[in-house]
Amino acid sequence: MNTENLINDIYSGIIKIALSFLGVLLVSFPANADFSDVLPDHENYDAIMYVQSEGIVEGYADGDYRPNNNINRAEFTKIIIEAQFDEDTIENCIDQNSQENWNYVFFPDVDEDDWFAKYICVAKIQNIIKGYPDGFYKPGNDINFVEASKIIVNTFGYSVGSDDVWYKPFVEKLGEKKAIPTTITAFSTNITRGEMAEMVYRLKADITTKESLNYEMIEAVETEWQTYQNEEYKFSLIFPDSWAGYYTAKNNIHNYIDFGLREQSSILRILILTKSEWEKIKEGEHFLRYLGENNQYVFVYSHAQDCINQTICERMAEIPSIVSTFELTQTESAEDPYKGWGTYRNEGLGFELKIPSYANVDLELNDAYNRLAVFKGNNEHFEVRLKSGESRISGEPIPLDEYFFLDFPIAFRASLGGEEALVFEAPNGYCDGPGCGAPFVAYSAKHKDSFYNLVFYGDTELTVIEKLIISSFKFID
Repeated sequence: MNTENLINDIYSGIIKIALSFLGVLLVSFPANADFSDVLPDHENYDAIMYVQSEGIVEGYADGDYRPNNNINRAEFTKIIIEAQFDEDTIENCIDQNSQENWNYVFFPDVDEDDWFAKYICVAKIQNIIKGYPDGFYKPGNDINFVEASKIIVNTFGYSVGSDDVWYKPFVEKLGEKKAIPTTITAFSTNITRGEMAEMVYRLKADITTKESLNYEMIEAVETEWQTYQNEEYKFSLIFPDSWAGYYTAKNNIHNYIDFGLREQSSILRILILTKSEWEKIKEGEHFLRYLGENNQYVFVYSHAQDCINQTICERMAEIPSIVSTFELTQTESAEDPYKGWGTYRNEGLGFELKIPSYANVDLELNDAYNRLAVFKGNNEHFEVRLKSGESRISGEPIPLDEYFFLDFPIAFRASLGGEEALVFEAPNGYCDGPGCGAPFVAYSAKHKDSFYNLVFYGDTELTVIEKLIISSFKFID
């Protein structure tokens, strides 16, 4: 087997390995032992101890429960189904409901041999879940509050009506049952393992005395974003309500602006550098991350302090969302938006694109096994990776609609270099055994006999710079 085929085979199964690793929920942990990271003063302590004592959840092999970690759709479905259905129903579901030539369980991204397949089988047969409109279940995605609400309400068999806002009846039912933790800040909030335990505990143990939110309360406080406009340097940022009352402090000597909360001091720092200053430091060791640039300045950001308490940690976790809203507000209509950029052209690989000042070509390969160009700078990178447009088995051309980048489902359709493109998003990155890479978004288009994948690492929210790179991409015939 050549190297390219080996890599492709590894890629096709690697996401399954990642979800298999998440099966650490099934790792044996001494019954009723305290978790090392859940102290009696933790807000979900009673709930976590309850779901452990009931055999609904187990800890990680290192003795932790990790209550503040997000929980994905596969883990959540497993836990909720085990809370309400007996072992025989779960274990026999696939055998009793299998179909001829069936190698997946209702959803193309749920294989029969996946550790979570039997739980998803029960959930689907019991009409608890339906999956996404594109037909996938996306088991590795973090689950948000409204998705969790629907699964919980359906699993526990509560009767609800319907509404134009599809999730409203499910959230209202949980509110009626006093089962919504006060830590839920928005309908779209990804829930944590601690919040999952809290909701299950309140419903199964009929706990109605603890403070609970309801639909109207969440609707009233759901994140409303407020815009910060800087007239001097002509840029804007948008902050969530959790930053209400934030202050700004400008340092004229080092030319940066701090954003923070009065009781917590500065948290986010935006630095305004000259082009020459940025050229001197961009390739060195630093913690600055590139935001954008105009004719005069390069804008970068960093954390203004370390994660030293829960409030600061929570606000720091919101920084990626905040900086993704960065926008230069002065329109330079007479100027080329790519001014100061370079052009990268590779006739061997058959494409060209514009690259910003912070990026340099880090790697070029065009051999029998690999065809790619990697661009790096400022501890970030993006790449163009080519893959064969023909099946390794039959040798027949692969239609665009049958192509999957690293086995991730299609998020939406777009265009790249004038060709139709599929867009794949990986908010949790590409996982290999116990480790996962950076989150990424990939634009994949077929041109002639190859699939071209333009991949941006670091987040699934494209920046203005990344959008310009996509727009500049051209095929060379």
